[in-house]
Amino acid sequence: MTIRRIAFGILGLLIVLAGIVWWQRETVIRVAKGGALILRDLPSGIGTQPVISQTYGFYPAIWEVFPNSSDGYRLYDLASEVGAPYMRIGFFRQWIEPQEDVYDWAMLDDAVFQARERGIRIIPTFYHGHSFWGAKPLTKTRSPKSSTSAVPHDLTDTWDSEDGYSASITRFYREILKRYPETFPYIAVGNEPNSKTFWDGTYEEYVRLFQTAAKA
Repeated sequence: MTIRRIAFGILGLLIVLAGIVWWQRETVIRVAKGGALILRDLPSGIGTQPVISQTYGFYPAIWEVFPNSSDGYRLYDLASEVGAPYMRIGFFRQWIEPQEDVYDWAMLDDAVFQARERGIRIIPTFYHGHSFWGAKPLTKTRSPKSSTSAVPHDLTDTWDSEDGYSASITRFYREILKRYPETFPYIAVGNEPNSKTFWDGTYEEYVRLFQTAAKA
């Protein structure tokens, strides 16, 4: 009897968790779609045709949860409905370079293709992920977010005329730019480095990371 109760309890918990995941996903989609409709149906007082600024963009922060899937593609559609010419998307370095100097372009290729099909240009945010070959161990005592960027393993204090402060970072961004020339209007190096939630290093270390990426 006790084993049966435990089994039913576990089953019930799994059902509840599945429901929460589904609800969160659908809520995000509804909120995004609602925002698109609000922006599309602007008050008539500002003119008969909505005017979308060319600096306006769309940032579906939830994209990283289900990239390159039917749900992810719906977010491209919403950006297109709004008329946004730009879409900011986050990519984890370990997705693109899972092993040193070994690149997997499938995800980024698909993202660029999907955006181009809808007349959108991507502004990529590259998270320099933790717990993979290219990162130093985290200094945090609490569990980090998946989007926490770690200090590159070879970040130095000395500037090199060829590789900046990190040879691996210079190579990474050069490979990005070589594969996608004149594709990205801007590139974000990490996210919110002023927050310990998203950047594990010091401000000085981030500046060196940024300078190295800019040099590439």
